[in-house]
Amino acid sequence: MRHVNIPIFIPHMGCPNMCVFCNQRSISGRMSFDISRVQNEIEEALSTTKSDDEIEIAYFGGSFTGIDRSLMISLLSLAQKYIDDGRVSSIRLSTRPDYIDEKILDIQLVDS
Repeated sequence: MRHVNIPIFIPHMGCPNMCVFCNQRSISGRMSFDISRVQNEIEEALSTTKSDDEIEIAYFGGSFTGIDRSLMISLLSLAQKYIDDGRVSSIRLSTRPDYIDEKILDIQLVDS
């Protein structure tokens, strides 16, 4: 079984710093984030995978738990639909440890 990350870049969103070693805009080639493109990016990536791949949607390039809560929940809900459909096995995200608290840990997605 092959592990596949589907990288979704949210460059510098939710992170208060602009560290010289972490220029996510340069690394990802993305200057901004557009949520309307995320589903297409996932679908495009899924079209290149095999049925026995272990697939993970990975939100990289910012501090995911520091972004606007409604955007965070929208992105989690989108990934959850792919998990529920059995097309993706998990979600990964980049975050700062000091941006995780009880309110973040208690997020529960509701069926839509």
